[in-house]
Amino acid sequence: MSLWRLLLTTACALHAVPRVHSCEELPVFSPSPLVVKRGDFATATCSICNNSCDYELRLEEAYQSSFKRGNQMVWNISSLRLPWSVNILCYIFDSDCPTVSLDVIVYKPPENVSVSFKNRSGSSLESPSGPLKEGQVYCLQCEVEAVAPAQNMKVTFYRDFRELLVMRSSKTEKHPVSESFCLDYRVSREDHGATFWCEARLELGPQGPQPPPVVRSHNITAVVHYAPYSEGPEEPQLLTVNQGQSAELVCRAEGNPPPLYSWSLPSGSDYRGPVLTIPSASSQHEGPYTCTASNALGAVNRSFTLTVHVNYVPIIIAVVIVLVLLTIAVVLLMVYRLYYKQHCMGKYNISDKFRLHHHQPIPTTV
Repeated sequence: MSLWRLLLTTACALHAVPRVHSCEELPVFSPSPLVVKRGDFATATCSICNNSCDYELRLEEAYQSSFKRGNQMVWNISSLRLPWSVNILCYIFDSDCPTVSLDVIVYKPPENVSVSFKNRSGSSLESPSGPLKEGQVYCLQCEVEAVAPAQNMKVTFYRDFRELLVMRSSKTEKHPVSESFCLDYRVSREDHGATFWCEARLELGPQGPQPPPVVRSHNITAVVHYAPYSEGPEEPQLLTVNQGQSAELVCRAEGNPPPLYSWSLPSGSDYRGPVLTIPSASSQHEGPYTCTASNALGAVNRSFTLTVHVNYVPIIIAVVIVLVLLTIAVVLLMVYRLYYKQHCMGKYNISDKFRLHHHQPIPTTV
């Protein structure tokens, strides 16, 4: 029995109150438990018998007590602050019946909730979002600051809007505490650009606020570094083009940091870039080509074999045309020699044009 209860019992002994020997009914607090936010108004009622009996109840808390003859008493406080552990008692005066205590839950939502990626050793990265290396396991850490009571808190991790894991605190302190929760997370290239966050939810039961208080962290967008990869076939690609046509060899790869490209060409020359274009293919461009896409985490190769097909049809047509033209020319020359000179010119002698003709003298008359 507390000191205040002993003093009150002694002080009230002068009242002629019959001693209660039967404990068939006990005082009841309502609401119970009493859930109140730190600094808010709080009230609870202790009653017995539903107003059908006449007991003298006592209401007791630390450093103050009150008593009233009757079967109902009200406890209230305008602003619930210190202490965090509240002990309110209600009992029937001058009886051997058990004392009933009011279950008070004083809660305080977290001051702050933050999320970040850390190395499993606990060391920090360049930023909360990374960079992270594909295939490695990191601690996705959710830090909750100054929350009470921690044992009623549920921490949930999210990737985008998909729930990853739910964790609970093992701390039983009534006063505010800070706590860190670590989710071991293996990073993949699909996580690059994904949004991660966490939230702390105080689940205080049906007597608590509805919906439960939730404090959510900011979002972080994961930065994942991974080696280049290509979705194309692994075996060499066979490319065939006609002579004179353009050829395009595509060697695009995905990677972070973005990969650099280098080519091995049949000519032995150097080229850098994801796409190699040959404007006019010829036999000198035939052969194997190898492209390498690389960054600091690895490299991937793509192989090509280029064949330049010579189209002989235009050449044959050109040769036929030339032969036809030559044939026509020969025929025309023969016609000229055999026909034109003999029939059109006849027996022609240029000396006849210059031969002097002798004319008969003109007779004269006597």
